Amino acid sequence: LKHFQSDKIKFTVTMAIQRVVSGGNYDDQQAKAYAAVKEVDFRSRVELYSTMQFIGDVRGKRVLDVACGSGWLTRNLRNAGAAYVKGTDMSTPMIEIAQLEEKKYHGNGPLIDYEVEDIRNAAGTAKEELFDVVTSNWLLVNAKTKQDLREMCEGLASKAKSGGKLVTIVMHPDLFSYPDNHKLNKTMKPYGATFGLPPKQEDGSVAESSAMKIQAYSPQGDLAMEIENYCYSKDTFTEELERAGFECVEIKDKMLLSPEKDDAEDWEGFFSVPLMMAIVAQKK
Repeated sequence: LKHFQSDKIKFTVTMAIQRVVSGGNYDDQQAKAYAAVKEVDFRSRVELYSTMQFIGDVRGKRVLDVACGSGWLTRNLRNAGAAYVKGTDMSTPMIEIAQLEEKKYHGNGPLIDYEVEDIRNAAGTAKEELFDVVTSNWLLVNAKTKQDLREMCEGLASKAKSGGKLVTIVMHPDLFSYPDNHKLNKTMKPYGATFGLPPKQEDGSVAESSAMKIQAYSPQGDLAMEIENYCYSKDTFTEELERAGFECVEIKDKMLLSPEKDDAEDWEGFFSVPLMMAIVAQKK
């Protein structure tokens, strides 16, 4: 058994990768592995930075982080000045990690409320408790079927107040049909991920709801876990969000690199791949 020790958490690698994570169902070891791989550079330099830029100013706002996992983004939302922050996830082990991290917090911001909840079956929310901002990074790519996707979008809409903002990140649909799996993995492994692409149709496209396997690596380069994500087109994401009650749906293909280091050349390979995209929308 190989162990990986991060600054925050320890997990057993062979136990974390013996089962593929599918549909967002993480066991204890996989939840710990997921929390650890968030320390790979692109998570903070691209994923987090882009998310916060697309959200904008959260000071004084009520913010909900759906599919919050171990609370990584959730804590950053609190640190950005949100008046109230809640994180929900269908995985009990994920919420337990988030709650343990919250016990260590001694800052001046509000304490974060965490709750185990599957957004597809979310409880009703009183009007006065709806949220100004709803985030849900990596939620929609866990939809195994279009019906799952529809229920997720409806759940997100049920949490946002009229005029509220939704920001979510998903795998870019063009990644699923990337022409050369070997070239893709050679490019992306230095950044912490490799992929098992789904079979292509005769025209080179990939059928909707096709599964892609993602291998996530620790900052030390060790394979930490394997996750399944599911393919949906930009049009499908847009249609389902609009059907659920969102408007002004905007696809943001261009992710952003945080500027604290003068190292843009080191990221040319990363940005040569259509890895992920953001979706921003407004609740009617």
